[in-house]
Amino acid sequence: TVSSFYMDETEVSNFSYLEYLYWTNRIFGTDYPEIYYLALPDTLVWREKLAYNEPMVDYYLRHPSYRDYPVVGINWLQANDFCAWRTDRVNEMILIREGLLDHNPQPSSSDYFSTDTYLSGVWQGQLKSKMPSSDPNADGQREIRMEDGIFLPKYRLPTEAEWEYACRAGTTTAYSFGDDGSKSGEYAWFAGNSEEVTHKVGEKKPNPWGLHDMHGNVAEWCLDHYKKDSYASFPTDRASIQPVLLPTNTRFSHVARGGSWAPTISASGTCAGSRTI
Repeated sequence: TVSSFYMDETEVSNFSYLEYLYWTNRIFGTDYPEIYYLALPDTLVWREKLAYNEPMVDYYLRHPSYRDYPVVGINWLQANDFCAWRTDRVNEMILIREGLLDHNPQPSSSDYFSTDTYLSGVWQGQLKSKMPSSDPNADGQREIRMEDGIFLPKYRLPTEAEWEYACRAGTTTAYSFGDDGSKSGEYAWFAGNSEEVTHKVGEKKPNPWGLHDMHGNVAEWCLDHYKKDSYASFPTDRASIQPVLLPTNTRFSHVARGGSWAPTISASGTCAGSRTI
């Protein structure tokens, strides 16, 4: 069983990932350019020996025509970094909205807002105002805490169990739309109808919970480390709570779920940046 969660309705688009790249280059491009370079997708995944795909190599990520297409060519670590960036930008915007933080139009690599650095007390920026404190030894103000309910929890990749739960959307049939596989074309882009290319996110019908492209378009990274028959390690006499095989420094392969536009799935070439929760 899994706890309740929210999930993105669509896969992460090129437009969303380009926002992340723009911010990363703006903050780190001068002092730490390697951080920006490490965030760049591998656009060479489009190349094939017997096909001229150079236009996709050159334009798929950045041309406006592809802005609403799913980002591809990113690895598991890049997907997690995108989730962390999204967490920080959302929490920063919440502080600005609540009047606790002034908008900084020129953040630098030394003072950009980070949720973790703020909560750990090492953030070098300055809040516009703080929370009232009842501590008699304080000056009547204190820093914001997670228990104040202002910060949102971290965005992250779904576990494989969470992804499966969301894909099935409460159904018990072979697909979220029933047992009739002939209807797949109404809900997914796959090798039989994609013409061997990705398509705009959200074009096909959603599953009963409003999630698009769970059965196709691009495969999606999950949080789990990949291990063959990993579910066999869970108990069979009772339900497992939040089942997940977490990756470690010695576990490098990771789970990708969902259908794909491609006849065969390549972990680097067909995986979405994330469908965060």
